[in-house]
Amino acid sequence: MRLSAMIAAAVLAVSVLCSAAVDAKELWLISKDEAAKPAGPPKVRMAKRGAPTGPQIFIVSPKLDDVLHSPLAVSVHFEPRGNVPVDLASLKVVVQKLIDIDITDRVMPYATADGISIDEAKVPSGEHLVEISVADAQGHRTSEILKLSVTKP
Repeated sequence: MRLSAMIAAAVLAVSVLCSAAVDAKELWLISKDEAAKPAGPPKVRMAKRGAPTGPQIFIVSPKLDDVLHSPLAVSVHFEPRGNVPVDLASLKVVVQKLIDIDITDRVMPYATADGISIDEAKVPSGEHLVEISVADAQGHRTSEILKLSVTKP
Protein backbone atom coordinates (compact mmCIF):
# COMPACT_ATOMS: atom_id res chain seq x y z
CA MET A 1 0.00 0.00 0.00
CA ARG A 2 2.84 2.34 0.84
CA LEU A 3 4.48 1.88 -2.58
CA SER A 4 1.27 2.71 -4.46
CA ALA A 5 0.85 5.90 -2.38
CA MET A 6 4.42 6.93 -3.21
CA ILE A 7 3.84 6.28 -6.92
CA ALA A 8 0.60 8.30 -6.84
CA ALA A 9 2.40 11.19 -5.12
CA ALA A 10 5.20 11.08 -7.71
CA VAL A 11 2.72 11.10 -10.60
CA LEU A 12 0.88 14.05 -9.05
CA ALA A 13 4.14 15.98 -8.56
CA VAL A 14 5.22 15.37 -12.18
CA SER A 15 1.83 16.48 -13.54
CA VAL A 16 1.92 19.69 -11.47
CA LEU A 17 5.46 20.44 -12.65
CA CYS A 18 4.51 19.78 -16.29
CA SER A 19 1.48 22.06 -16.14
CA ALA A 20 3.58 24.80 -14.56
CA ALA A 21 6.15 24.37 -17.32
CA VAL A 22 3.45 24.93 -19.95
CA ASP A 23 2.34 28.14 -18.22
CA ALA A 24 5.87 29.45 -17.77
CA LYS A 25 7.10 28.49 -21.24
CA GLU A 26 7.32 31.18 -23.87
CA LEU A 27 5.00 30.30 -26.75
CA TRP A 28 6.03 31.18 -30.28
CA LEU A 29 2.78 30.46 -32.10
CA ILE A 30 4.65 30.89 -35.38
CA SER A 31 8.45 30.90 -35.39
CA LYS A 32 10.51 33.37 -37.42
CA ASP A 33 11.77 30.50 -39.61
CA GLU A 34 8.21 29.31 -40.27
CA ALA A 35 7.06 32.86 -41.08
CA ALA A 36 9.88 33.20 -43.62
CA LYS A 37 8.76 30.13 -45.61
CA PRO A 38 7.17 30.90 -48.99
CA ALA A 39 3.44 31.54 -49.12
CA GLY A 40 1.36 29.31 -51.31
CA PRO A 41 -1.34 30.28 -53.75
CA PRO A 42 -4.60 31.42 -52.15
CA LYS A 43 -6.58 28.42 -50.98
CA VAL A 44 -10.02 28.06 -52.48
CA ARG A 45 -12.60 27.15 -49.86
CA MET A 46 -15.30 25.10 -51.46
CA ALA A 47 -18.80 25.79 -50.24
CA LYS A 48 -20.53 22.67 -48.99
CA ARG A 49 -24.14 22.00 -49.81
CA GLY A 50 -26.61 22.32 -46.98
CA ALA A 51 -26.16 23.71 -43.53
CA PRO A 52 -22.85 23.14 -41.77
CA THR A 53 -23.04 20.31 -39.25
CA GLY A 54 -19.68 20.48 -37.42
CA PRO A 55 -18.98 22.60 -34.35
CA GLN A 56 -19.16 26.36 -34.80
CA ILE A 57 -15.81 28.16 -34.50
CA PHE A 58 -15.84 31.77 -33.31
CA ILE A 59 -12.67 33.90 -33.42
CA VAL A 60 -13.09 36.04 -30.28
CA SER A 61 -9.70 37.72 -30.46
CA PRO A 62 -7.87 39.12 -32.21
CA LYS A 63 -10.58 40.92 -34.17
CA LEU A 64 -10.13 41.15 -37.92
CA ASP A 65 -9.41 44.90 -37.92
CA ASP A 66 -7.20 44.95 -34.80
CA VAL A 67 -3.69 46.37 -35.13
CA LEU A 68 -1.59 43.55 -33.71
CA HIS A 69 1.71 43.57 -31.88
CA SER A 70 3.46 40.52 -30.51
CA PRO A 71 2.86 39.01 -28.04
CA LEU A 72 -0.88 38.88 -28.63
CA ALA A 73 -3.91 37.20 -27.09
CA VAL A 74 -5.67 34.50 -29.08
CA SER A 75 -9.15 33.40 -28.06
CA VAL A 76 -11.25 30.99 -30.10
CA HIS A 77 -14.59 29.54 -28.97
CA PHE A 78 -15.98 26.17 -30.10
CA GLU A 79 -19.73 25.67 -29.89
CA PRO A 80 -21.27 22.24 -30.50
CA ARG A 81 -24.18 21.88 -32.90
CA GLY A 82 -27.12 19.63 -32.20
CA ASN A 83 -25.87 18.57 -28.74
CA VAL A 84 -23.01 16.60 -30.32
CA PRO A 85 -19.85 17.26 -28.25
CA VAL A 86 -16.65 18.67 -29.72
CA ASP A 87 -13.94 16.04 -30.24
CA LEU A 88 -10.81 17.85 -29.01
CA ALA A 89 -8.59 15.06 -30.36
CA SER A 90 -9.67 16.13 -33.88
CA LEU A 91 -8.29 19.67 -33.46
CA LYS A 92 -5.90 20.69 -36.22
CA VAL A 93 -4.14 24.06 -36.45
CA VAL A 94 -1.98 24.85 -39.47
CA VAL A 95 -0.16 27.92 -40.76
CA GLN A 96 -1.00 28.19 -44.44
CA LYS A 97 2.15 28.24 -46.59
CA LEU A 98 3.29 26.64 -49.85
CA ILE A 99 3.69 23.58 -47.63
CA ASP A 100 1.38 24.00 -44.65
CA ILE A 101 2.96 23.96 -41.18
CA ASP A 102 1.10 21.96 -38.54
CA ILE A 103 1.26 23.77 -35.18
CA THR A 104 -1.41 21.67 -33.44
CA ASP A 105 1.04 20.24 -30.89
CA ARG A 106 2.09 23.66 -29.63
CA VAL A 107 -1.54 24.89 -29.43
CA MET A 108 -2.98 21.78 -27.75
CA PRO A 109 -1.88 22.70 -24.17
CA TYR A 110 -4.04 25.83 -24.52
CA ALA A 111 -7.09 24.04 -25.96
CA THR A 112 -10.21 22.58 -24.38
CA ALA A 113 -13.51 21.38 -25.82
CA ASP A 114 -14.69 24.99 -25.33
CA GLY A 115 -11.94 26.51 -27.49
CA ILE A 116 -8.41 27.88 -27.47
CA SER A 117 -7.11 30.52 -25.06
CA ILE A 118 -3.55 31.86 -25.30
CA ASP A 119 -2.74 34.98 -23.29
CA GLU A 120 0.62 35.81 -24.87
CA ALA A 121 1.35 34.19 -28.22
CA LYS A 122 4.51 35.42 -29.89
CA VAL A 123 4.19 35.93 -33.63
CA PRO A 124 6.71 37.54 -36.02
CA SER A 125 5.61 40.67 -37.86
CA GLY A 126 3.85 40.09 -41.17
CA GLU A 127 0.69 38.53 -42.55
CA HIS A 128 -0.14 35.02 -41.34
CA LEU A 129 -3.10 32.78 -42.14
CA VAL A 130 -3.85 30.12 -39.55
CA GLU A 131 -6.49 27.49 -40.27
CA ILE A 132 -8.26 26.06 -37.24
CA SER A 133 -10.40 22.97 -37.76
CA VAL A 134 -12.22 20.72 -35.34
CA ALA A 135 -14.80 17.94 -35.60
CA ASP A 136 -17.57 16.74 -33.36
CA ALA A 137 -18.00 13.24 -31.92
CA GLN A 138 -19.79 12.19 -35.13
CA GLY A 139 -16.88 13.30 -37.34
CA HIS A 140 -18.49 16.47 -38.78
CA ARG A 141 -15.61 18.92 -39.36
CA THR A 142 -15.63 22.72 -39.49
CA SER A 143 -12.76 25.12 -40.16
CA GLU A 144 -12.10 28.84 -39.84
CA ILE A 145 -9.22 31.04 -40.92
CA LEU A 146 -7.54 33.30 -38.37
CA LYS A 147 -5.80 36.17 -40.18
CA LEU A 148 -2.97 37.75 -38.22
CA SER A 149 -1.53 41.05 -39.48
CA VAL A 150 1.25 41.71 -37.00
CA THR A 151 3.15 45.01 -37.11
CA LYS A 152 6.57 45.70 -35.67
CA PRO A 153 6.44 47.33 -32.24
